Formats: sequence, C-alpha cells, structure tokens
Amino acid sequence: MKVIIMKLLIVTADDFGYHPDFNDGILECIRAGRVNATSVTVKRGKFSDGQIKELKASKARIGLHVDFGRPLDWAKLSEEEKREGVLKQYEAFKGLMGFEPGHLDGHCFCQGLDEVIAKAMIDLSLEKEIYLRAHEDDWARHDARVEKSDKFLRHFGENFEKELEKCVNGLNELMTHPARLREGADYSFTRLIERRQKELDCLLSDSFKRALDDNKIEMVAFDSKR
Repeated sequence: MKVIIMKLLIVTADDFGYHPDFNDGILECIRAGRVNATSVTVKRGKFSDGQIKELKASKARIGLHVDFGRPLDWAKLSEEEKREGVLKQYEAFKGLMGFEPGHLDGHCFCQGLDEVIAKAMIDLSLEKEIYLRAHEDDWARHDARVEKSDKFLRHFGENFEKELEKCVNGLNELMTHPARLREGADYSFTRLIERRQKELDCLLSDSFKRALDDNKIEMVAFDSKR
C-alpha cells in the first residue's frame, strides 16, 4: 500500500489577551479560516467576555501562551517562581476556558531561552499530554517524548511565500501575530505593532491562500482534548 505524506499546517496566532485589538484581529482570521489555533495569555487578561465567548465557540485550537514578560523580567525570578508561574498560568487557563489547553507555547520564546521554564513546560506537556511548541534550537525539540511539530516556521510577514516554501512533509506550525489596529490607540507597550497589522493583511489576502495551494499545504487543527 502506498503511504501518502502531506504537508500539514497549523497557523497559530499568538498573544490573544495581550490587547483587545489583537484579539479582534485574531478572531477575524479565525472566522476567515486563515488561523486555526491561538495562544491565550491569561497573565495579561486584556479580553472582553464577548471575545472569550466567540473564541470558545470557534473551531480554533486554544492553547496557553506562558508569559513571564521579556528576558530581563524572568531573569529576576527564582527557579521556584518560574516553575510555580508555569503551573499557576496553566490553572488560570483552565479556570478561564473550562478545559485543558490544546497546546503550550511561550511569550518571547521563554521555553527556548530559559532552561528552568523549558523544563517546567516539558514536564507539564508530558504529564497532561499537551502539544508543545518546539523551536529548532531549544530543549523540547531534542526531547523525543514531547508532542511537537516536524517543522516550526517563525518568520511570517510580507515574504510569507518564502516561509511557506519551507514546509516539510508532516506537521508544520506557523507562528503569527495578527491585530486589527485602531487609529489613535496606544500600542507603545509592544515593539511589533506595525508587523501585527501587516501579518493580519497577509493572512487575509488571496496571496496567502494561493501560496498554500501552490505548495500543496493543507491547514489542520490540533487534536481536540476538550
């Protein structure tokens, strides 16, 4: 029997809960079928009841975006604070959503840059059997026990066609940060603001759909564990 291996793609929108306008952009992409997973930062908590209700009612895979701020922030924490922080955010996610996270990933690549945070997230992933985002050069990528993608794509933007060409046969994950920005709003807390609007425009474009078709890529969701 001939086995057909396909290029499968999860398009994850990070930072749901970072700002209501980011949430609006993510939900817009989910409605359009261009994003099929999102990561919620319960630590920031910048979402409305309506946004959470729509997200929970969607078909998107909903995961936990473990957030310790930026590297200078988590460098001040003890090892115990880091381990407890991962578990507290996990419990807060379950309290908010009412189910287990469909996946785990980290803000500012904390699971790839900090060994203690990485170990705590790997342990949680293994205990609860939760998919964990793994970069090419971090600890989880080299742990055969962790459920992860075959290829992680992180450089999404106006040259997204080049990034999609890197997809391999098997499971790929594409990280995105879309947002629907409003004129006059204060986004000084993030350095990615112009990129977020551009990523939204790219995801919703006909060119993105053509790139998927041209590369014979099929979007798939995570296995549901709700």
